[in-house]
Amino acid sequence: MDRYAQQIRDYLDRETKYRTSLFCRGFIITDAKPDYTNYPFYGLWKQTKIGEYTAWVNPETNVYTCKKYGRSAMLIGHGYDSETGEINENRILEHILDADNSGDEDRYKAIDAITGVFVLLISEGKRIWAIQDCGGQKMLYYGLVDGSVVLTSMPQLAGDVFDLKRDEDVERLINTKGYFRGSGFLPGSLSPYKELTRLSANMSLDYQDGAFHITRVFPRTVRKECKSEEEKKKLIEDIYRIFTANISATVKKWSKVGLSLTGGVDSRATFACAKEHYQELCCYSYQSKTSEMFDADAAKEICRAVDVKHRLYTIPEDTAQIPD
Repeated sequence: MDRYAQQIRDYLDRETKYRTSLFCRGFIITDAKPDYTNYPFYGLWKQTKIGEYTAWVNPETNVYTCKKYGRSAMLIGHGYDSETGEINENRILEHILDADNSGDEDRYKAIDAITGVFVLLISEGKRIWAIQDCGGQKMLYYGLVDGSVVLTSMPQLAGDVFDLKRDEDVERLINTKGYFRGSGFLPGSLSPYKELTRLSANMSLDYQDGAFHITRVFPRTVRKECKSEEEKKKLIEDIYRIFTANISATVKKWSKVGLSLTGGVDSRATFACAKEHYQELCCYSYQSKTSEMFDADAAKEICRAVDVKHRLYTIPEDTAQIPD
């Protein structure tokens, strides 16, 4: 166990109430048999079978399963069908298995309509197929560790479970001057461990016959540039229709819906698409340094103009001021 994991383990031995917060919303899927009773699971994580594999899922993470046609499907996270408005993940999984039974292209078309933050898996025996939400917000790392298949949302989780050694090249990279001035993420498909690789968005993962196979699943056809104002208008209308359908599904699914709002183009566009649900939303902004007040003030004025609730969360620059 590396020194980072040991420090966390020592802390959780003292502060047991935080054990479920470790690797929050994380998961690991494998055909190995790790010790479920000790760190990092402490016997608290959900256990769910998919094919010949077991998924260990953090208690604060939603997981849904469906079995049909001799296959098992699993969705970790949450999803909505933007075409039909379906918000029940179990019914979404059944629909995807129906489509999968008709062939790969029908499966991809069914998945194209699903938005949210999730990893979706289908398994039959030792074969397991996986894909993320379209933006890859729910990350997926994959690899073989001592001959066992490992799929996880967090490489550190797998590193702690299997006592992996950090890649020396990655260690040198993150210790270079100025590395954390950027995003702080590793480039490309790198992970902290040689045994694990990150799956990129719009890619599918297929493990069969002892090997992983990666396929780009979107776009599957040539995307043509708009040649006229009419084509451009139709494209904008399609984007608006999808945005509004997703927002409507979100409001339908959750009792409390918040929208992070700044003065930027992206959040203002999302806010405009939510106009049918203004009275059901609460917009919020956060400010952790003085330079962010401009965006927070802009968001407050936008909400005031259309009578929408707005909250400002101030995060102290000195972390010592943040209560436990």
